[in-house]
Amino acid sequence: MNSVQSDYAQFALVFAKALMNNEFEFAHDLLTEELKIEYSPVLLEQTYRDMVNYFLIPATEISVVCVMEDWQYPPKQTTDIGWAYVSINSDSECEAVAVIVCKKQDRYAIRHIEWGRP
Repeated sequence: MNSVQSDYAQFALVFAKALMNNEFEFAHDLLTEELKIEYSPVLLEQTYRDMVNYFLIPATEISVVCVMEDWQYPPKQTTDIGWAYVSINSDSECEAVAVIVCKKQDRYAIRHIEWGRP
């Protein structure tokens, strides 16, 4: 299996798709318990909307651009499975979220989010 098609990359894609489709409660459910404290559904929505507020039309396309299973920052934790960079695009604009996916209690969860293109 290509690593962009790995389970953790597909999980990152589900998270980004939820953001793009304004399903912020669902996106919130995909976070670790710790990250749920940092990001309420309302804050997820606000942060996403702030990131794409210059888009002339809403995003309609997402794709996993890059994945890693070994990285330096933020420090990798024992439950981490992978890092994925997901592009969020409209016709003429592009943004992204980079997430760390971990496995806790037999389920995948988003442990860390970086908002926007580098």
